[in-house]
Amino acid sequence: MTYRILIVEDQRDIARMLRESIYQYFGRDQVEVVDVPSAEEALLEVLQKTPDLALVDLGLPGLSGAEFIRRLRRIRPGVPIIVTTAWPRQHTERELEGIEIDALFYKPFAPGDILEQIERSLEKGLTSSAEAQSAHRRATERLSEILKDVHQQFYARTVTLLDDEGSILMTLGTPLDEHFWDQVRSTVLTMISSGGKVSRFLQAPYAQSFHLCAGAEEMYLLRSIDDHYWVWILLPHQETVQWVLRLGYLDTAVQEMREVLIQLGLIDEAAKTAETAVPASETAPLEWPEDLPLPDAISEEEADRVFGQADPEGETEEVPPLPVEDLEVPAEEAERFWEEMAASSQGEGDLGPDVLTYEQAKQLGLVPGDLRGNARDDETL
Repeated sequence: MTYRILIVEDQRDIARMLRESIYQYFGRDQVEVVDVPSAEEALLEVLQKTPDLALVDLGLPGLSGAEFIRRLRRIRPGVPIIVTTAWPRQHTERELEGIEIDALFYKPFAPGDILEQIERSLEKGLTSSAEAQSAHRRATERLSEILKDVHQQFYARTVTLLDDEGSILMTLGTPLDEHFWDQVRSTVLTMISSGGKVSRFLQAPYAQSFHLCAGAEEMYLLRSIDDHYWVWILLPHQETVQWVLRLGYLDTAVQEMREVLIQLGLIDEAAKTAETAVPASETAPLEWPEDLPLPDAISEEEADRVFGQADPEGETEEVPPLPVEDLEVPAEEAERFWEEMAASSQGEGDLGPDVLTYEQAKQLGLVPGDLRGNARDDETL
């Protein structure tokens, strides 16, 4: 029996060292080693052929090693997993919380220790269960059937399943010409990105759009399945009404494809739900801080004294305005004030720039009406 070992490691020197060490330890006729630098590529490898063991680094670009392991556990629950990392212990434990793994090695590690652990895990026979393999096979076959139906319904030359990096995951009909695909790939990725941005602007749960380009002899239809997966259809040029009538069928087929991709673990529906959920801080009721003492309670009588007795019908009693005459200053008191001001200014020489005479104050409207005829012009303010 030949064991298939998957190495997921972005540091190519470490991946090469592990691959050659495994071949030397087990022999090339006993194991098949596949190494990839990202979790996204590893998922594609897993979908094509189930590994007997996965050796995964946590610090991967893009999709994290921990998230890859979670998805691997959903679609291949029995695969043994050995984890390597250069992260601190506390951070590593937090990332792996709730995830079942066979062993954990911190970098730098001794290759001999990992080789012995690989041998123990393979001897235990912790491979994918027959039920999980059967479920994966059925899901993959169902995805192929849906693409085949789309191919027939649209009389398409090619139906291709793409991811948002432009990788071809599955093709029905005539394979895409590599030279043609290299030319249009960047344009297609731009269309995919634009559709996702518009969907997010419209607050859709995931990308839901299609693009149609008509050429002289062929038409190209790009329809989103999710944020990261699209179906690309190359079909012969025909009357617009013919493909419009089939768009309803395409929507149904796309929804079925999305459900299959969820079953295969390529679309994480739980993560999408968590992203769109309202944060707890926006919905939770306000609570009094634990470190702040509660204010002392006051009695009803004291509250009435401070705030006033509220009207039983909820209406506030209107306070009458103060009569204007109550604001007038008595004439005797005002005259005494001006005489004192005049006396205080005598003997001080010339009036300063900030001192007003009574006449100036009267012209500015600063003298009460009852006093305007009772003061001398030489009095000052």
